Amino acid sequence: MINQIEMEDIVMGRAKRYRDITVFPLHRAVTPRLDYVALDEALDRKLVEVTEVDAAGSVPDLLVKNCGKRSVLIIDGEEVVGAKQNRVVNASILRPAESTTKNR
Repeated sequence: MINQIEMEDIVMGRAKRYRDITVFPLHRAVTPRLDYVALDEALDRKLVEVTEVDAAGSVPDLLVKNCGKRSVLIIDGEEVVGAKQNRVVNASILRPAESTTKNR
C-alpha cells in the first residue's frame, strides 16, 4: 500500500527554464522505504508458497501465495526450485503481503 503524500513532504527544486516554459521539480523530503523480504528468505521462513497453478501445471505460470505481513521481492534471473520443474524468473516482481497471485 502506498501512503498518501502530504504537502509538508514535498520540496521544490531549482527552476529549470527552456524558452517560454519554466518547470519546478518536486521531490519528496524523505526517501520512501520499501518494506519487503527476498524470496529465498521468505521461503526459508515459510512465509511464501510457490506452487503450480493447478494439477496439470503450466510451464510459464506459477502460483505465489504470500502469507507474510511484508511484500516479497522475486528478482529477475532467480531460480525457483520445486513444483513440477524448476523455473528461472524473467522479471523482477514485488508480491504484496497476504496475497495470492499467478505469475507468468
